[in-house]
Amino acid sequence: MAVEILMDEFDRKIVTALQKNARASLTELSRMVNLSLPAVRTRLLKLQDQGYFSSFSAILDPEKFGKGFTCYCLVQLNGHAKFHDEALEKFILENQDILECHRIAGQYEYLLKIITKSSKHMEEILKKLRTVENMVNTNTLTVLHTIKEEPSVKPD
Repeated sequence: MAVEILMDEFDRKIVTALQKNARASLTELSRMVNLSLPAVRTRLLKLQDQGYFSSFSAILDPEKFGKGFTCYCLVQLNGHAKFHDEALEKFILENQDILECHRIAGQYEYLLKIITKSSKHMEEILKKLRTVENMVNTNTLTVLHTIKEEPSVKPD
């Protein structure tokens, strides 16, 4: 494993440019950050080796795929035994419309982000979710309008 370097101004510029366009060529990056092509290549390889990038991916518009209904769902289970969580995790991993799952502190154990076709389809997901072993309660919040949604953190 490479020794971790602290990001400087040029590294931040490279990362920011790639956040805007992950398909930018090394030549384009070189021009954008005002560094030579070999310097950009070296810095990019170091950043990749040190795990600053978790992945490179395309961010798809859900509506283009007929999925314009977004909800967040809080999930409460009865007890905290491992097999309770395993049943829920199995359900979550098998459902393609559940895009995110976070274990949280408080009254609820999990927060899910669900993007699906319609309220009717969301209702079907919730019905199935509520049959998961030791399910106590769900609380679903429907997104009416998104003001801000960033796919990644900023390299400040």
